[in-house]
Amino acid sequence: MIDYIGIAGRNDIPRFLNEEGYSGYGVEIGTHRGIFAETLISVWDGTLICVDPWNLAEDYDDQIPLLTGGTDRDSHELEARTRLMPFVESGKCKILKTTSKQALSYLPNNTLDFVYVDGNHKYRYVLEDMTNWWNKIKPGGFLFGHDYIYPGEFSWAHQVQPAVNDFCKGHQVNHCIIPDGTDPWSFAIRKPA
Repeated sequence: MIDYIGIAGRNDIPRFLNEEGYSGYGVEIGTHRGIFAETLISVWDGTLICVDPWNLAEDYDDQIPLLTGGTDRDSHELEARTRLMPFVESGKCKILKTTSKQALSYLPNNTLDFVYVDGNHKYRYVLEDMTNWWNKIKPGGFLFGHDYIYPGEFSWAHQVQPAVNDFCKGHQVNHCIIPDGTDPWSFAIRKPA
């Protein structure tokens, strides 16, 4: 079942988290150029851990030409680090240049307020990220992700939607959609308390 959660686009997620009293730790899988990470930590009261392997990503070459900001993953990393440096220096952000799977070992289970999945958009990796990070989210926390609905000609959604739907079916949870006008829509799943 798909519900509407009351978040007006993904840039409204930090307001929602603050209002819900979440001010601990969150993880963004797939930081890319750091634009959404900056939006999150500019408003959200917690600490964000950004996970991205950038030029070390495996099985990602076919997705690189589709990224905004060109194909140079080294320049994406530099842009993200430059953009996020004030937050790193203030302790509101940590950057882990590693794969999603490798980053799991850094964090204990049931401790994160949320995880935002926006890394490799192939079905296998979306489902793997959701499954692997689910245990890291504390009861009552959220699993968010990008590109569930992607208006326009190109769509990541043909890989993301089935992964989200299969995850929800397998874990017997519902997901909510986060409409975002003509931008890609996100999803949200609250972990049962």
